[in-house]
Amino acid sequence: NYIDPSWLTQHGGLQIICETPLGLKNLQDILGNHKEIKGVIAGGGDYFRFAQCENNLLLPQFRWDVLNACLCHGVVPIDTPPLAVGLECSLAERHFQSAHDSGFRSGVLLHPLQTKIANNIFSPCPDKVEEYKEEIYPWLEKRQTGYKLNSGNDFVGPPHMKQKHWYLKHHDNIRGKAMTHIESVDDTVLSRVPVLLSKAKSMNGGFEGGEDTTNATEFLNTLVMISLSTTCHPRHNDLIANLGFSNVKVSPNKSYRDARYVSSQIIGRRLTSSGYVIVT
Repeated sequence: NYIDPSWLTQHGGLQIICETPLGLKNLQDILGNHKEIKGVIAGGGDYFRFAQCENNLLLPQFRWDVLNACLCHGVVPIDTPPLAVGLECSLAERHFQSAHDSGFRSGVLLHPLQTKIANNIFSPCPDKVEEYKEEIYPWLEKRQTGYKLNSGNDFVGPPHMKQKHWYLKHHDNIRGKAMTHIESVDDTVLSRVPVLLSKAKSMNGGFEGGEDTTNATEFLNTLVMISLSTTCHPRHNDLIANLGFSNVKVSPNKSYRDARYVSSQIIGRRLTSSGYVIVT
């Protein structure tokens, strides 16, 4: 089917599934002739249905063929999903781990309960990131190659350091990637603000200076905007706490009543020693 190139320029690229013998045979040519393709899913389930074989026998070869074609053309290889939830028997974990060890850095999920397992395996480990940072930057500066002094067998050189360098770049692309969430504002929620404000006013004996003063209006706008930004995002229900805000600014010419949508962006993540993630 025809795809408008200008649409792809604005919206990213195509992601295809390789799941037939003919598709696998032509994959190199397909990727070479269509630069708009940015990702290939290894469709193991349907491919092995065509081959009438057990997928665990030829899965390593199938993965390699897809991976090699993607590497040749700078396309992201995406592993086939486990065809069972596989939590209690660790099938999903073994599946994702074998994909990671085979060179894949992402995979398809068919069940949301597999998300945490896949993220733990495919996402860069924060401890390794810190360790590699201490090693890679001095090596990039001096390019010293050889065995570590008095180590006996700890070799330092391009194969190892390039792998660690790639790991750090992968970390920047995955954990360091800014994520934006946009959600429409529910008008019924905003309509309740004056009622809540009236109740607060009667309980506190009124506001000093009156509700309609500039300071009170700006303060109210700021509070409502902050409230909207902390509730209009997909992880609102499982937040443990809001740690605070900084650089909050609301235009004095705008009212919370004008709000139509909220856009929030994740610009950083930090894993704590207790295993929780602090998100900025």
